Amino acid sequence: MREIFHPEDRLKTHQSVHTGERPFSCKICGKMFSRQDNCMRHERFHSGLRPYSCGQCGKSFTVLGNLKIHQEIHLQGR
Repeated sequence: MREIFHPEDRLKTHQSVHTGERPFSCKICGKMFSRQDNCMRHERFHSGLRPYSCGQCGKSFTVLGNLKIHQEIHLQGR
């Protein structure tokens, strides 16, 4: 199956999967990433920034997906 990418930037990002290119580096540890958003997410671990917090218990997370997984705990208790 052939994928179609729009705009052209998404194609370049996708192609890095095949080329192994990692142009984005963590300012703290130097770890390299193929996508800028992954690099920024990684840098949050170093900074301690946890911008996503649970409205029910206040626990906070660096990644939105981890908050969503956590929120399932509260739904199971109902």
